[in-house]
Amino acid sequence: MISNLINERKDTMMSTITEVQDKWSHGQTIKGPILKVPYIEKIYNSDNDKPIIRKKIASFLPEGINIGAEVLPKL
Repeated sequence: MISNLINERKDTMMSTITEVQDKWSHGQTIKGPILKVPYIEKIYNSDNDKPIIRKKIASFLPEGINIGAEVLPKL
């Protein structure tokens, strides 16, 4: 009987944790800025003279970043 009560309370605890996480959002990640630079890549094939042209985007991240923040949750 005591074992059943312990298991019931454990299940209630887990469902409460899940409910709070669903309301307040799950874990979040804050990332720094990313510089995205579009460029065109030309690849020449030896079989013909026409190049293959591809539009691409180069992404650059900072070497380091220091972010200070304060989280003020609201209901």
